[in-house]
Amino acid sequence: MATTSDAPLRFEIATMALGAMALGAFFFYRGLSLYHLKKTIEYTPTSKAISVSPGTAEASGVARPGDAGYLISPFGNRKCVYYYTSLYKWSGSGKQRHKELVDIMESSDPITIEDETGRILVEPEVNPVSGNMDSILPRFDFKDMISIKLDLRGETTPDRRGFFGKLLGLQNTTSPDDPVVKFVQNHWPELADYGDKLEVAEIFIEDGDPLYVLGTAELLDPDEVQPRTVIRAVPGKFFCMVDGTEKTALSQVGWQSSLCILAGPPAFFLGYLALSSTLDLLSFPVLVAGSMITACMYLSVLFTWLFALYNGLILLRNNIDRASANIDVLLEKRYDLISRLAECVSAYSQYEKDLNLFITELRATAIGQGNDSILAVMEQYPVLKANESFKLLQTELAQMENEIAGSRSYFNDSVMLYNKQIASFPYFIIALALGLKPIAYVN
Repeated sequence: MATTSDAPLRFEIATMALGAMALGAFFFYRGLSLYHLKKTIEYTPTSKAISVSPGTAEASGVARPGDAGYLISPFGNRKCVYYYTSLYKWSGSGKQRHKELVDIMESSDPITIEDETGRILVEPEVNPVSGNMDSILPRFDFKDMISIKLDLRGETTPDRRGFFGKLLGLQNTTSPDDPVVKFVQNHWPELADYGDKLEVAEIFIEDGDPLYVLGTAELLDPDEVQPRTVIRAVPGKFFCMVDGTEKTALSQVGWQSSLCILAGPPAFFLGYLALSSTLDLLSFPVLVAGSMITACMYLSVLFTWLFALYNGLILLRNNIDRASANIDVLLEKRYDLISRLAECVSAYSQYEKDLNLFITELRATAIGQGNDSILAVMEQYPVLKANESFKLLQTELAQMENEIAGSRSYFNDSVMLYNKQIASFPYFIIALALGLKPIAYVN
């Protein structure tokens, strides 16, 4: 029987048990979300910059500056195209000692991914809820992820003088030239005399770094003749940006998903047992109930896997339909645009042909009459514009053909993934049930 003196300890144990249960449930849910993200990366073909179309898209290339040009990271003073800097402070003592996120400085301008076909803008818009710099988690829907290597970290720990130190007039021994001290003085002067540990963590992407991104592609200004496309983070949809390649993204998302799924249920179950024991509720029925809940968590992994199989095939089929529709749109655009340009150039060419004929006749008349002044004026032929118009037509045709070729490449990549999946186990079982058949490539 518990005594009154045990109440504070029991309350602390119960609080920790509830925390373990909540943490286990969170990790499990997070693992399932990351698993869906992993499958989305696997089922989404990588688009070339010239062929990125609205909707879920992924791109890979090298990082380049956005419209704002190069940036300077606030802590490391590094020339970069993107930075993310966090300041933490420590407080408390003993079991109550903890690290607290003070503030974040992040570059607000879009960055650019460049490949052999062109460039595409990227807007991460990170708003983390976690201090883990190796896997920054934007927003509260737990579906988004940015994973960029940590480049710079610094910390400073002033000597805490205590009561007797203040009486003796002792000063903190932290050097004023310490990089963290300078950083805090420049950006958070109210913490310049903070008497405990401060930490700074900074990540940045430099010009030329390999970069992979998956997100929602949108047109910046649909009313423009050649609107630019941007891949951005949209609430409720997956977003993943990795300082590396698609293989890097799959590796990082994969092990994090597995770790969270495996660790979540045991943490929940142990917390459940500790809470039941602390409240003197532990019994065989309670133990069975906890075991069933944990088993259901693992059983849901199986349903998630089956659901991912079905959704994967549907996503692949939708990618093919979207790619086919994009090709049709570009072909129609080419037909309409090139027809108008051809008519315009033809009309202008005929006008210049008539003008040249008139000038030639006038020049012959001037020579026959021996009028030198008229001849001098006629020698200055007007600049013919038909040649430039034809060049414009040729440029438009080349641009259009590149876009069509990029869309066809994306279509064929989507078909390749789709045909590969429906021919492999266990996807072919679902494909047979849904009547899905291989799709032919386009030339």
